[in-house]
Amino acid sequence: MYLLKLRRRPLRVSSILLWEKFGSDLQVNVPLARPRASWLLLLHVLIAAALIAAVGRPAIPGAAGSAGRLVVVIDRSASMSARDGVRDEGRVTRLEEAKDRAAAAIRQAAASSASVAVVSFGSAAQLVREFSPDAAQAVRAVREISPTDQPGNFGAAAEVVRALVSSLGESESGPGVEVVLFSDGVFEADGDGAEASGAAMRLVRVGSAPSAVKENLGIVSLAARRIESDLEAVEVFVRLQNAAREPRVVPVSLAVSGRVVETRTVTVPGGGEAPGELALTFACRPQGRQLATVSLAVDPARDLLASDNSASLLLRGFAPPRVLLVGGGSRASAAEDDGETLSARFLLEGVLAELRLGELKRVSAGEYEELAATGQLRFFDAAVFAGAAPSRAPTLASLSINAGLPGLELLPATKVGPAQPVLSWSRSHPLMQFITLDGVVVARSRPVGPAWSEAGFETLARGGAGPLLLAREAPDEVRRIVIAFDLADSNWPLEPSFAIFLNASIAWLTSTSAGDAAESYRTTEPITVAATQAAFERVGGERGEGGIVPVASGTRASLGVLERAGVYLAVESAGGGTGGGSGGGATGSLNAPDPVAVNLLNPVESAAASSERVVLGRRSIAGGASTPAALEIWWWFLVAALGLLVIEWIAFARSARA
Repeated sequence: MYLLKLRRRPLRVSSILLWEKFGSDLQVNVPLARPRASWLLLLHVLIAAALIAAVGRPAIPGAAGSAGRLVVVIDRSASMSARDGVRDEGRVTRLEEAKDRAAAAIRQAAASSASVAVVSFGSAAQLVREFSPDAAQAVRAVREISPTDQPGNFGAAAEVVRALVSSLGESESGPGVEVVLFSDGVFEADGDGAEASGAAMRLVRVGSAPSAVKENLGIVSLAARRIESDLEAVEVFVRLQNAAREPRVVPVSLAVSGRVVETRTVTVPGGGEAPGELALTFACRPQGRQLATVSLAVDPARDLLASDNSASLLLRGFAPPRVLLVGGGSRASAAEDDGETLSARFLLEGVLAELRLGELKRVSAGEYEELAATGQLRFFDAAVFAGAAPSRAPTLASLSINAGLPGLELLPATKVGPAQPVLSWSRSHPLMQFITLDGVVVARSRPVGPAWSEAGFETLARGGAGPLLLAREAPDEVRRIVIAFDLADSNWPLEPSFAIFLNASIAWLTSTSAGDAAESYRTTEPITVAATQAAFERVGGERGEGGIVPVASGTRASLGVLERAGVYLAVESAGGGTGGGSGGGATGSLNAPDPVAVNLLNPVESAAASSERVVLGRRSIAGGASTPAALEIWWWFLVAALGLLVIEWIAFARSARA
């Protein structure tokens, strides 16, 4: 505005006496003329600079510990169980060393009447103790912190620290709080909550030095898959990791239900910049649902971690599924082919009879309701409802043909002219990968309301009148498949794709596909089991102390996130018995609850590395060093901007009066 050069048009006037005070404006706009100093311009620039600086949230280093408050943060991730910690009487875990150092720091802070809070973290954070001047209770809280087999996530702990500091009064927070982190320095730091708190931070590294050789051999990956050509056989895939620089020779064994199936001695390459790895494959033929465990016969003196020396999974051995066929599957109408009348019911039963089933039992709708009322559905793995909808949501995985579900009814069928072809179908869903619906026509179908999509059903095939095939796979629920038309109103039963689809449906509903051969969890995953009145106890020798996890009865029960790796077995509950509820899982419920396999399987934690420096938000902290508290001064700039704005208004008002 002040530097703009305007081009004026000359104009002759009789007198310029009254125009003299506007001459300065003409001088400013003369081309190539020296700009005239303007105090208003200077004030505007200063105001803008102050506002920009305030938005940047500037801070200056401050003094730590002036208010006498200490936050002790202890890392209890899996790598903290590495046995290279230091204590006077010998080697201990890193976590034990961290507890010793934290206790010493608390006693030192208590000598100056400091108030102490304690926070621990694995993949999640926990406020162990709020601010308190009682040093003895703070030390006791530190001693009670238990290890986990989880990866570390300092971001969760940072948020707890931020909330803890924010809860203090304005005079007590900020530079008056010091955060001391006891860790090996290996964790995720995806949050800046501690930094945002403005507290001083210090890292106390525990364990061996980063340059020291980390002797640890562990299992970092475990999976299983059925062999396509022989569904009774299962391949178990294992990946080993060697954190040391030199190759390691180790015996690896696979045990099924406690019986060793195979033992193999292998050489795992040493690591350089990254740990060395080796992949193995075992084969077995489980009978039913059996626990499989892969173990490493390592020398404890040459191995830092015990939680990654074995890993388990629950194998789902192939057992021919037991199927319940409910209803006739069709109305009385039939299709004709070469002079023969073929009932859709017999076509459906004929295809099911040719599948590899353990049992196929046909019952009427009334008989099904009686089986459901007496709890006998647990003897079956899936139900096929052919034209008959159940009165209550079935506890079994189900295929509904020309029938809806409770609360999700199909609308009455209406004929819309000649038979309509299938317009589109999914090719990515497991049920549709190996079939084509070219040439399939449907005379009439039953419309599906919007409630089906809201209930999580996915459309697999669509015709001119709407969806024809739907499926749902929701967590903690059994699987559902719906065919929204009568088989007698279609030529699909006469096509090869129908038998392929029916075979894939039974396999998908009963989880007998090649890719679904085992079940296991990681220490960060929530676990849901079939209904039982039992509790679960962790077993596994060196995996650590046993723990009891109670389970409430119901159709499904949650164990939550189990922090320790190991095998959890059902034990007698307080009410007596191991309870064998008929929860109706995809493969049916057993009288005795299945074991639950929980594994670490984390390459970062198994590397057992350590670091002298951690990056927390925008701060980089070296072990043993501290960063002073950051005193934010953004509000100083905001006050300065407001003051300059007042001055600018006064200056402008005076110039206007002049």
